[in-house]
Amino acid sequence: MSDGKWTVTRKGARRTATFAGRVSASGELDAPPDASTVTDVSLRLARLGALAPKVFAWLAATPLPSLRTLELVERSFSKREAAIAPDWTAIAARTPKLESLRILGQFRLKDVAHPKLERLMLEGDVCAAVFGKGAATLPALAHLTLAADTDVHGVAWGFAVVEQILDAKRFPALAELDVSRLELDVEDVPVAEALARTKGLSKLEKLALRLSSVDELDAFVSRAKSFEHLAELRLHGVRPGPAVARRLGARCVFPDGARSADATDHLATLRQKTPPPGAKLDAALAALASSLKGRRFTEHDDARATIVKLVTKGLASEAAAVCRLLAAASQGDVQKWIVQAGVAKLSHAGHWLEAFEVAHDCGAPSTRAENTQYGLDNMLSNASLDPECAALYYLTWMETDPAQAAAYDPQWVVAAAQRSGRSDLVRRVRAAK
Repeated sequence: MSDGKWTVTRKGARRTATFAGRVSASGELDAPPDASTVTDVSLRLARLGALAPKVFAWLAATPLPSLRTLELVERSFSKREAAIAPDWTAIAARTPKLESLRILGQFRLKDVAHPKLERLMLEGDVCAAVFGKGAATLPALAHLTLAADTDVHGVAWGFAVVEQILDAKRFPALAELDVSRLELDVEDVPVAEALARTKGLSKLEKLALRLSSVDELDAFVSRAKSFEHLAELRLHGVRPGPAVARRLGARCVFPDGARSADATDHLATLRQKTPPPGAKLDAALAALASSLKGRRFTEHDDARATIVKLVTKGLASEAAAVCRLLAAASQGDVQKWIVQAGVAKLSHAGHWLEAFEVAHDCGAPSTRAENTQYGLDNMLSNASLDPECAALYYLTWMETDPAQAAAYDPQWVVAAAQRSGRSDLVRRVRAAK
């Protein structure tokens, strides 16, 4: 017998049976009470070890005719190399109405098979069940979630696993894929570019991924058309600025939050009180001084000092917000000076995206091209700055306003991309021109 017990809860027409404890040495489990009417089963087992095959054998032998969701969670474990090959034919026969399956464990399954299964969630080494030759074929599967740091050999999953998942022959009904917690290794190719080349991408309706850098996000902006068919694109691990979020559209969700131009409460309040363009600069500076802990600003150099202080502290989005507010409350040469002061400091600090947003979105339309070029020139002239920042700034400019950017000679941008050592940036800069 097992060292644990079943508990059954009822909610409407659903009857959930949960078993928590340790499996006995024989691997035997009692059937849940009133097994024929149970709709949801959760097995939370400690240290399955070599008994995991017996647990699957128990599932294959226990009739659960009303079962719709099944959860198998290994609560404490160590890595094992042995692969398990359950009798999925027998399990399917005992669970003819099964719709959702979740398995968390550090053991390998050779496959997963069930003709009615619509939702599959695998966490840990069990992810291997849907990869490789002879892996799962699930004709009704519509939702797939995978979560694992590394494979059983301790290395990140290659992007080929995603290509296998999107194979229409194996998962013809797949509409939603969540690999936001799966460690993917795409080598030198951004995830967006690798996905755009994948044939099965067009069948998806929802996709969730984790990006490792701003460069990965930039690639999604450049490849936005490849993902226009998606009803939802969830990008974890990045916090874009407003301009990037707008370019990717409302269908793109950022669970970690998008950076707001008004990143703090006092700046949001100040934006609401900012006078319309043409008002005196002193009024905006006085309001800003009151908002920022009472500090007074009466000269243009004080406005620059505020921007410098924020950038130095790493508060790039707040610095960009200050630039927007002051630019909106000024005009002419003063406005141009504020914008270019902000762009210069942000670009020299490597905050290329915030620098672009200030240059392109602030100030009069007649100075937009001049300000944007000013930011790029600053980056190219800064020998201590990562050269890929200038390339990414230029590519964003080409994507946002190609008519203006086309007038800029990209030879120095190409040189910067070459210095970065990123061949993909070199190709993209040349192709953009």
